[in-house]
Amino acid sequence: MTREFYRMVDPNAFWHEVKYLNEYPDTWLGGGKSGWSNLDALWGARVGESTIVYGAPNMGKTTFLLHLALRYVNTNGWKFILWMPEDFSTLHVVRKLLAIILGKSVKAAGSEELKKAMYYLQQNFRFYETAKAGVDWKNWYERMDTWSEEGFTPDAFIFDHALMFEKTELIHEDNVKFMMNSFNDMAEQKNVHNFIVNHITQPKLYYDKSTLEEYLVPQVPSKMAHGQMWERLAQNIIEVFRPKGSIFDAKDGELWVNIHKVKNEDVGSAGRVKFMYDKPNYTINEY
Repeated sequence: MTREFYRMVDPNAFWHEVKYLNEYPDTWLGGGKSGWSNLDALWGARVGESTIVYGAPNMGKTTFLLHLALRYVNTNGWKFILWMPEDFSTLHVVRKLLAIILGKSVKAAGSEELKKAMYYLQQNFRFYETAKAGVDWKNWYERMDTWSEEGFTPDAFIFDHALMFEKTELIHEDNVKFMMNSFNDMAEQKNVHNFIVNHITQPKLYYDKSTLEEYLVPQVPSKMAHGQMWERLAQNIIEVFRPKGSIFDAKDGELWVNIHKVKNEDVGSAGRVKFMYDKPNYTINEY
């Protein structure tokens, strides 16, 4: 039997990459740019792939993703669909995005600047409301076609429903595998980037004798819900972590983004980017 070392490839197989470079010449094939230079040097979201963003509750996963999404809108011209039913109403997420755009709370904004911020949001974001849309993990990606028909073609999807992965009755390994494969397949078929939020199932604490308090510690990807299976299948994996952070106390301060996997390659210990979250001014900055 002759072993096949080569295969024929149609040039159209690279159309998405070529089109992306043509539309966004300032980005690199590894992914879009956020404007956070340290993060961009290590990782960038790329259409056709998925990224798992995991961490313990209240570590800042949602906040980080909303800031990242707005940066990708500003820098790469991306459009986003958000499905975030875990903790917040859609109104809560809209208000949070508006506050980030404005740099202050919605209550503190003037009428005209609020209208401009809302217009910017309307041009670049759409939201699923689960109860009204009848969306579940099996059909959410099919609903994206309806947005394109209405003239809104997304580049990325944020799926922030980590509790579903912990409480799902689909605990059989094959079903969980199918779920992650669905995210990857949908990203490739729809030419979008999927951000999937997941939780640490059993957060680990250490006791600080100097402060007499317990704090959370970073966790490897295998510690997230269905971790070993998803760690193997995920193309990109990022942990969001707040040092000295309490699981019950979300506030401003230092925030780490630990990058574990990029384009199916393990990054190792070098993949950490440190940020400072300024909650009063709704900003996240590298330092």
